[in-house]
Amino acid sequence: MFQLGDTIYVEDSAQPDCTLEAWKFIDGHRTGTIAKVLEAELPTGKNIQCAVDFGAEFSGGHYCNGAVKERSAQWITSQHLSLCFEASREVQTVPNIEFNT
Repeated sequence: MFQLGDTIYVEDSAQPDCTLEAWKFIDGHRTGTIAKVLEAELPTGKNIQCAVDFGAEFSGGHYCNGAVKERSAQWITSQHLSLCFEASREVQTVPNIEFNT
């Protein structure tokens, strides 16, 4: 599941979720950030819609129920999104400690 602020990549399969005008922009700007997540239980299973903010106004862009600036986002089903892990998560590692034995 995505978290608010995650950087994501929009897959080609997302095209049916978008209007033609919106897809023209998204096709050239494949990464965005998650601004809002809506979950619904449907007869076909769980459906998770994500408001993906592209950071700039574009023709066909949405306001996404107030989650973003006017015309700068698009609702996309989560199955069409991939997490850009390095840009979204912070990983802390344990330093390599040598013990004198």
